[in-house]
Amino acid sequence: MKYKIFQITGFVFEMLGLLIVLTLAIMFCVASFENISMQNEIKEFIESATFEMEENNVRFYYIPCDDLEEDTITINYAFNGKMVNPTLGAPGDLFVMPESRMDYVPFSMEFITYLFGGHAGVVSYNGKIIEAMGGSSDQMYVFENPTDLFYEGRTVVGLRVKNATKEEKIKALNAAKSIIGKPYNMLFVLNTKDRYYCTDICNRIYSKEFGGRFKIDTNGFHVSCQDLIKSKDTMITYVKIVEGDITHIYYLKNTKK
Repeated sequence: MKYKIFQITGFVFEMLGLLIVLTLAIMFCVASFENISMQNEIKEFIESATFEMEENNVRFYYIPCDDLEEDTITINYAFNGKMVNPTLGAPGDLFVMPESRMDYVPFSMEFITYLFGGHAGVVSYNGKIIEAMGGSSDQMYVFENPTDLFYEGRTVVGLRVKNATKEEKIKALNAAKSIIGKPYNMLFVLNTKDRYYCTDICNRIYSKEFGGRFKIDTNGFHVSCQDLIKSKDTMITYVKIVEGDITHIYYLKNTKK
């Protein structure tokens, strides 16, 4: 009898192991396809841009888009006429970093980058961003970060929710502000009632705040950076890439203003 119990137990664990391996294999296959798709969209955006100017080691490339309600970036100038750091995005816009910011957790950066596409958040006021990161005891919650996206050393992809008015974007931003201090959701697809992860914030402040009018999550499961970019309700507004001492900014520009 005991031998049969050991046999059954061994069989159950073996099946569970195979299920886990199969699930991971499927996740990596899906992630591979979505990563290729995401990188292609970013590449197409960059390749469609035209060089505009260079100042202070910042090179600007623009793509004409004359139906913009708000600028996608703002080029700021000091009183002496010299350019200072540009403002990337407008309040209520989203951003994606195709590379995870969790480089302080061993091995997690590459894993999260590959499976979930990196990191994401919401553009707030005065260059601030609203985001959530796990893995660090002092960042396991939703917080407003004073770090300006222009100074972020990683690649940054700006996103704007299509057909969202300026007032709706501010409403979405206020929804993000209302959850500052809420705990980080390490379980992702589980326990989501009052816990959040980075891309989940972007999805909830638009998809749920407006009754499903905007579909940010494209698969109805875990919200990834790939979902944010490939959603039919979002569009890329700028891409910022740092190469050595040179910063490249490719952006949509209303040329009729």
